[in-house]
Amino acid sequence: MTVSAQTGETQEQASGTAALLDVLVVGAGFSGICAGVKLQEAGVYDFLIVEKAEDFGGTWWHNTYPGCAVDVTSPMYSFSFAQKSDWSNLFAPQPELLAYARQVAKDFNLRPRTRFGVAVEQLVFDESADRWDVSLSDGSVYRARVVIGGFGGLHVPKIPEFAGLSTFQGPVFHSAQWRHDVDLQGKKVVVIGTGASAVQFVPEVAKEAERLTVFMRSPHWVLPRLDYSIKPWQHAVLKHVPGARRLLRAIAYFLYEGFVFNLFFPKVFARFFEAASKAHMRRQIADPALRQLLTPDWRFGCKRVVMSSTYYPALQRPNVTLEHSGVAEFTEHGVRSADGVLHEADVVILGTGFETTEGVLHLPIIGRGGTSLADAWHTDGPEQFLGLSTHGFPNLFTLVGLNTTGGNQSVIFAIEAQMHYINQAIRWIFGSRSGVTRVELRESVQRRYNRDVQKKLKKSVWLTGGCKSWYLDSEGRNAIAWPGFSFGLWCKTRFAKASDWELSGVQSRQIAEGYTGPAEIVLVGESIPVEAEVRGHIDPLDGARPWYGRVVGGPSLGVLAASGDTTATLQIPGREAASVRLAGQDARGGFRVVGVGAPPFALGPAALERSG
Repeated sequence: MTVSAQTGETQEQASGTAALLDVLVVGAGFSGICAGVKLQEAGVYDFLIVEKAEDFGGTWWHNTYPGCAVDVTSPMYSFSFAQKSDWSNLFAPQPELLAYARQVAKDFNLRPRTRFGVAVEQLVFDESADRWDVSLSDGSVYRARVVIGGFGGLHVPKIPEFAGLSTFQGPVFHSAQWRHDVDLQGKKVVVIGTGASAVQFVPEVAKEAERLTVFMRSPHWVLPRLDYSIKPWQHAVLKHVPGARRLLRAIAYFLYEGFVFNLFFPKVFARFFEAASKAHMRRQIADPALRQLLTPDWRFGCKRVVMSSTYYPALQRPNVTLEHSGVAEFTEHGVRSADGVLHEADVVILGTGFETTEGVLHLPIIGRGGTSLADAWHTDGPEQFLGLSTHGFPNLFTLVGLNTTGGNQSVIFAIEAQMHYINQAIRWIFGSRSGVTRVELRESVQRRYNRDVQKKLKKSVWLTGGCKSWYLDSEGRNAIAWPGFSFGLWCKTRFAKASDWELSGVQSRQIAEGYTGPAEIVLVGESIPVEAEVRGHIDPLDGARPWYGRVVGGPSLGVLAASGDTTATLQIPGREAASVRLAGQDARGGFRVVGVGAPPFALGPAALERSG
C-alpha cells in the first residue's frame, strides 16, 4: 500500500476502489501511536492509522480546557520505548503531552501512514474473505485483514438530558469540547460537575468569571497535587546518566502499584488515604460546615481519585458559589437548582464525564453472523478477553478495552502490554504457512476469564465502597477496572496461547454445499430479482447449521432495505423458500444475508482447521 503524503489517500482510494490493507488502526492517540510503533517492530508495514481529529494526540488533542494536565506522573505517562528527559513538571500539562505524542509519531515516521480528518463510520467483517470492510466518513472503504481499535474513552462527552437545555440562550459546551472563542472574562458562569476534569478547570474559570456557580452532585476525596517544576540539573541527570530515566519510571511504577492494596483491601488501607484527604481539607478550608459538605460518605477509591491543591481555595473565592441541591432545569437565562433557586448564567460548562465503555458502541461494528458489538454486549453484558478481543469479532483487537485500568496505574502501561500480545496473535496470520486467515477468541475462554475477573472484583472498593461511579454499569457490573496489580496484566499478555483461539483459513474452511445463481428476495411484501451466492456447513463441534452469503439486486433492494425491515425470504428456483436477515450492505454494493432456520440446500460437515 502506498499513501499519498499530500492527501493521505492510497493509490486505490484515489482510483475509487476499496484499498487492501494488512492492518487498519483506528485512532491516533497514544494507543494508535503505540500500535504503529509496535507493528513496525514486528515487521508489519502495510498498515494505516485513521484519525477523525486533525493530528496525533487523542485525549490530549480533544481536551484543551484551562488547567488540563495528566494525573499520573510524567515518567509513567510516557512510552517505555520513548522516554523523555526534559518534562517541565512532575505532572505534565496538556500542551506538553500533545507535543510529546506528535514527537513520538515523528520519531517513528507514523505521519505518512496516517489519515487525519476522517472518521470511521462502520466496521463490517466479511466472512467469505476474512477481512474487515472499514467505511470512512469521506466515502472511502478499506478492506483490512486485521483491525486494531484505539477507540479511547475520554473524548466522547457524556451529556445528561437536562430539562429545558435547548431553551438556554447562551453557550453550553462540554469540557472536552472547550469553546476557546467564548470569553469568560466578567461573565456569569455555571459549571455542572465536580469530577477530575472540573477540579482542574474550575480554579482557572474562577479567576476570570464575575460569578461562578458550581453544581456538585456528590463530593470527591481530594489529595494534594504534589507537583513541582523539574530543574535543569535534573533534566541533565535524566538525559546523561545511564539508567536514570528507567530508574525514575520504576520508582513511580511501584509507588502506584501500592495503591492496589487500598482498592482491594479498603477496610484496612482506605482509612489512611481518607485521613490524608481530610488533613488536606483542614489545611485549605477553615469553615467546618464547608468541610462537612465536601466530605464524601463513601470509601476512598470507590470513585476516581482526584488530586488538586487549587480546587478547595477556588471554591472559597468570594465570586464562587457551591450548589449541592442538584440541577432541576435550564431556563433561558440560567440553571434552576432543585431547591428552586435560579442561578443566572451567561455560559454553562458541562464537566459531566465521558462515555467510557459505551463510547465504542457509537460506532457500528458488525462481526461474524451479522451480529453487532452493541447487540453482543447488551445481550450478555460487556465482555472481553484481556481487554483486547471479543468472541464473534475475529481479527479485531482493541487497546485499553474492558477491565484493563484501575486508577492506580498509567494507561500506557496497559497499552504496551496489550500490543505485545496482539503482535503475537496477528503473527498467526501474517507469519503463517498453514493458510490461517482468521483468529477468533473462543467463547468458553471469554466466559471463564470474565467469571474470574468479576469474582475478584466483588470484594473491591468499587463494589463495596458505597458509591455509584462510572466504574459500574446499570447492572452493577464493573467493566472498567483490572482486578489486581497491573503486573498481573503484564504477565498474562506475555504469551498468546493458540488454544485460547480458533484459528482457521478461508481455503481450509471447506464449504459442504451451497448455491450460486438467480433467486428472488421477498422484502416488505415485494419480490425482487437478485443474484445470490449462499453457502453453509454443519459445524463439527456443536452441530450448528449456519448458512450465509450475499445477494445483489437492483436499486429497489436498497430502497426497501433502508426501510428498516431486515427480515426477508430467499426463494431459490426449485427449492423451498427460506428466511434470511439482511445484515447490511458490503463494500461491493451487495447485501450480506444470514440464514434464519434451515437452509434451502443440503449440508454436510465442514472441515475446519483449528489450533489447540
